[in-house]
Amino acid sequence: MTFIRKIFEWIDSPRRKQLDAWGYKEWVKSGARHSHPTLLGAFENAATPKQGSSLQLVTLGKLTVRSGRILTFWDVDVLEAPNEKESTRSDLKDADSFEQIAPTGDHVLEALFLSEKLAALRLNFVSSDRSIAYLEPAWGGNCKENCLQHYRLECWIVCGDSSGIGALVTPEAASAFRNSTISDPRKLAPNRSLYPGVNPSNCWQETRFDDGSNLFTFYPGNGGGFYWCFFAKAEDGSPTALIADFGFFGQPMRLKLSRS
Repeated sequence: MTFIRKIFEWIDSPRRKQLDAWGYKEWVKSGARHSHPTLLGAFENAATPKQGSSLQLVTLGKLTVRSGRILTFWDVDVLEAPNEKESTRSDLKDADSFEQIAPTGDHVLEALFLSEKLAALRLNFVSSDRSIAYLEPAWGGNCKENCLQHYRLECWIVCGDSSGIGALVTPEAASAFRNSTISDPRKLAPNRSLYPGVNPSNCWQETRFDDGSNLFTFYPGNGGGFYWCFFAKAEDGSPTALIADFGFFGQPMRLKLSRS
């Protein structure tokens, strides 16, 4: 362990002790349930907008989910075909899926715009009138292990730092892309000259393949980076939606967390 790391751990030790006293690790292991009223309230307010509101809710289409798996990377670069010469990007085998299995079917994907910037996405598994009891992190890969080790809630989706492009993808769509004639995954995205989406209609794009699978690409309103991702749950624990927050509605660790 380096000297600098020891200094950071010493600085961070009061916060960790406070979380230990609160029961942080037990909370994470039990699912890390929490609320996010700012994010959920924004979707609710956008559904019935008031005059002069900066919120806008747009239905982008339907994502076809066949296996119940949704890939966690949300970064279009990972789609690059593995047979590309001198490719250094990840192969599909390196892409994890969320631990939570989603219901199969064609699910409505909604985009929440704040002042015409893409602020959040919501993939609905049930009709929108079903209540959300709580949120859980969209665990995938080693996210839960990192949460326990670093004492920070990590449930990231990645929107390429260099390209700024995110992608909502199923394994079926990823395989279909690699069997297609499209050589560059960035060609699946909207024209970069329109970034960061000053108009809600030009910061996202749907691509549908011959086998019926599809994917969505998008430009988050805050640019490329790491963003929060959650599964909304009903009282019985069944998933009602997958929600991504692109940095407009605060972080859940700053909210009053609930272990109920």
